[in-house]
Amino acid sequence: MTKEEYETLNQEEKVKYWSGTLHQEMRWNVESGINAYDVFSKEWLEEVKPIEPNIEEILKEVIEKHWKNYWNKQKIWEALKT
Repeated sequence: MTKEEYETLNQEEKVKYWSGTLHQEMRWNVESGINAYDVFSKEWLEEVKPIEPNIEEILKEVIEKHWKNYWNKQKIWEALKT
């Protein structure tokens, strides 16, 4: 998806986009023998912010609506700080 296409999404569509994208990236990590949570880092957050300035809020919604029983939100927030 291009940045221009992303900018046309509403909040619900953005949540779905990030839910699917992050889930896929986490799965790829596991399939490659890498920790699923290595997707998240301070560097990742800095790369995403120009595309989505509200990524933390969207991530909270992604976790709450779609993955709260599957993802460890504590591990995610810790990874985003380091």
